[in-house]
Amino acid sequence: MPQRVLAAGMALLRRDDTVNWALIDQALISGVNFLTTILVARFLGVEEFGRFALAWFIVLFAASIHASLIVWPMMSLGPKHGDDETPGYFGAVAVQHLLYSAVTLPVLLLAVWAMAHLVPAWRLDGLALPIACAALLVQTQDTLRRYFFTRERGLAAFVNDAVRYLGQLAVLTWLLITVPMDAAGALWVIAATAAAAVLAGLLRRADLRLDRAAVTAALARHWRFGKWLTASAVVAGLAGNTVSFATGAMLGAAAIGAVHSAYAILGVTHIVHFGLTNVALVRAAALYHDGGGAAMTPFLWRIAWWMLGGTAAIALVAVAAPEFWLGLLLGAAYAPYGYLLVWWAAIVLIEAVVLPLESGLRAMEATRPAFLAELWRLLAAAILLYPLIRWFGMTGVMLCFLALAVVRTGVLAAALRRRLRE
Repeated sequence: MPQRVLAAGMALLRRDDTVNWALIDQALISGVNFLTTILVARFLGVEEFGRFALAWFIVLFAASIHASLIVWPMMSLGPKHGDDETPGYFGAVAVQHLLYSAVTLPVLLLAVWAMAHLVPAWRLDGLALPIACAALLVQTQDTLRRYFFTRERGLAAFVNDAVRYLGQLAVLTWLLITVPMDAAGALWVIAATAAAAVLAGLLRRADLRLDRAAVTAALARHWRFGKWLTASAVVAGLAGNTVSFATGAMLGAAAIGAVHSAYAILGVTHIVHFGLTNVALVRAAALYHDGGGAAMTPFLWRIAWWMLGGTAAIALVAVAAPEFWLGLLLGAAYAPYGYLLVWWAAIVLIEAVVLPLESGLRAMEATRPAFLAELWRLLAAAILLYPLIRWFGMTGVMLCFLALAVVRTGVLAAALRRRLRE
C-alpha cells in the first residue's frame, strides 16, 4: 500500500500539471510563511513582533499596488495572446515592472522615514531601508513566479519559490537561534532570499521580446484593466492598515502583535486560497474568453466550494482549542489572546468566497466593483474604527475586521451576479 501511494504521488509530480503544482507550491509558501511568523513572533516577543507586523504591512501595501498594475492584469490578459504576440507582451510586462520598481524605491524610503518621525508610536525608526529593499525584491520575485504560472510552467514556479522560501526559513531559523535579532534583521533576511530567487529565476529561459509598440499597447491595456484594481489596493490599504495602525496608536505595538499572531495561526488557510488563485484567475479568463459566463460559472462554483470546505476544516481545528494553539506555537505570553483566534476563524470563512468572485469579475475585465468594495470598506472603517476600539478594546478591533469582511464580500457578490445577468 505505501508503495502504491508513493508511486501515485510521483506520477502526479511528473505530470507537471499547473493545478497540482499551484497547490504544491502554495503549500510550500504558506507552510514557510506560517513557520516564519511563528519563529519571528516567538523570538522577537509580542512588542517587537508588532513592530515587524507594521513594517510588513507597508511591504504588502506596495506589493498590492504593483500586483494591481502588473501581476493581476498579466494573469488575466496573458492567456488571451496568441503565440506570435506572447513574447512581445511579456517583454512589455518586464519593462513595466522595472519602471514601477524605479519609482517605488525612493518613494518608500521617503514615506517610511516621514512616518517614523511624524508618528513615533508606530516605531518605524530605522526601518526605512530594509522595508524599501524588501518591498522591491519581494515584488520582483512575485512577478517572476506569477509569470511562470501564467505560462503554465508550474514546476518552474515551484523551484523558484523553493529557493526563496526554504532559504528564508533556513537563514531565519539559524539567525534567530544564534544571534539577537530585531524587525530590521528579519526584513533583511526576507529581502536577501527573495534576491537569490530572482537570480535563480533569471537563469531560466524566458520567452521575451522588447518591442516598443507592444510596450505601449500593454501599458494602455494594463492601465485600463488595473486602474480600478490600483485604486482598490490604495483604498484597501487605507481600510485594512488603518485598523492596524490605529490599534498600534490606541492600544500599543503589543496589541498589533497579538492580533496578527492570532491571524498567523490561520495562515494555513492560505494554502487553499493562494494555491487556487494561481489557477482560478487564468482558467476563469480562458473559460470566459471561449464560452462567456455560461462556461465560467460552473468553474467559479467549484472554486467556491473548494475554498469554503478547505477553510472551514482548518478553522474548526483552530477554534477547538485556541489558547492551546497560541501557547504551543507562540509561547505562553500569547495564550491569553486565544479568543482572537475565534474571531479570525469567522472572518476567514466569510472571505473564503472572495477568490471566485474576484476571478469572475477580472475574467470579464470588470475591475471597478473591486474598487467600490474597498471604498465601502474604507467608509465602514472610518465610521466604526474609533468608537469600537475605544469602547471594546481588542474585541472592537476584531469587530471592525469582521465588518470590513462582510462589506467586501457582499459588494463583490452583488456585482458579479449583476454582470452575469447582463
